[in-house]
Amino acid sequence: MLAQQAQQRIFNFFKPYKNIDKPDIHIRPEDRDIFAERILELWIEKDYRLETLFLAINIFDRILSMTLKHVRRQDLILYAVTSLLIAAKQEQPLSPSISRMVKLLTPQEQLIANKPSIIAFEE
Repeated sequence: MLAQQAQQRIFNFFKPYKNIDKPDIHIRPEDRDIFAERILELWIEKDYRLETLFLAINIFDRILSMTLKHVRRQDLILYAVTSLLIAAKQEQPLSPSISRMVKLLTPQEQLIANKPSIIAFEE
């Protein structure tokens, strides 16, 4: 019952944002590709299921489409890591560890995507 409620909350949160009149001028397609590749690298290191990768990229794209002009390039790593963690919670048999995921990041990435910021963004 709780899992269905959580799944419904996540689904409602990530409904596609349909405002195509205002394209985001801050994020280039190349930026999106770089962080999609970063999701892929983390997915490989964690040895997650293939479904987790597809869901993580989908969540990442939805976050970008919803935030539009509010996205800073430096925050993309936070969005990427959080997308992978949310996807892993849905698709993996064991709940993912935020601390272990943060340890896989570079020191520069850890300044932005640390445990408190991931938890705050996820909520």
